[in-house]
Amino acid sequence: MITVLSRIDVENGLANGRNLISLHGRGGPIPNITDNHPAKLTKIFDDVPSKRFFNGKEYMFGPSYDDVKDIMNFAKDKDDIVIHCEQGRSRSTASATAILFQKELKFDDAVYKLKALRDSRPDFHPNPLIIKYAEDILGFGNKEIHEVLLQLCPRYVTWVKYWERQGVSNYLV
Repeated sequence: MITVLSRIDVENGLANGRNLISLHGRGGPIPNITDNHPAKLTKIFDDVPSKRFFNGKEYMFGPSYDDVKDIMNFAKDKDDIVIHCEQGRSRSTASATAILFQKELKFDDAVYKLKALRDSRPDFHPNPLIIKYAEDILGFGNKEIHEVLLQLCPRYVTWVKYWERQGVSNYLV
């Protein structure tokens, strides 16, 4: 079972006793989380890649391929997983989507579970870059998950267009 929560939900104890993936943005609030979890993974990356300059060099602070690989490796042998980010709608839903497609042997079964996940989170709009990296890791060469999300989730479509307006859609190719 994969559950998506917000930071506040986790701070209120809704994830206690379950495996936890905790996703934070750089400079954002660090949740007050108990150690009442069989296993826990914490990753720190911003939701949208943003250009920042340090000592004359440009850096990007969005999710990386290695971040997504770490998340998927952590979840590979676990059944009861809670994933949270600040609001529980972008980084966490994309990570949950990646894990669903990793765990399901049949694509259609993953799509069915994805619909249930979407219905459980009214503001569901997965991070497109996490989806792209997950497709690369899983060997999906034709943007299969991306195409399913375009059909299932109007907010995902809006999110992809936002990335285009911000000039970071080149990360999705």
